[in-house]
Amino acid sequence: MTGLSTYFNPGGLVVSYTADDTLYSTYRTGVPAYSIDSIRYSVDKPSWITGNNAKTIVIRPGIPKYSGMFSVSIAGLAPGRHTLFVEALDNSGAWGPPTAIFFTISEEVTPTPEPTEPPVYDQNYFLPLIEND
Repeated sequence: MTGLSTYFNPGGLVVSYTADDTLYSTYRTGVPAYSIDSIRYSVDKPSWITGNNAKTIVIRPGIPKYSGMFSVSIAGLAPGRHTLFVEALDNSGAWGPPTAIFFTISEEVTPTPEPTEPPVYDQNYFLPLIEND
């Protein structure tokens, strides 16, 4: 996993990544490159720690190097510094080493917009002109 970066949007944390199974493969050593199958991410605990909250996203692009994005919900996370762990699975069934990135949730609360009264406009009424003969 390379090129890990994050940014916040109203839906949560957006993560960009590159899963690359070609990093350690070479013709000379006989280590083949396999296609990327899935990615797995967890917050604050890596996937091998009991009680982790790992989620797997199946992507199966059919190529050994793939770049993409996914969104992580931050609902329920306390303000402060957190760690996001991301790893990739190739189609041989081997998980790659996890890559981690820190992100911080601030204590600022986004204000909820309050409803306002619709604006009042001056109203003009136009009546038909009636003539009497």
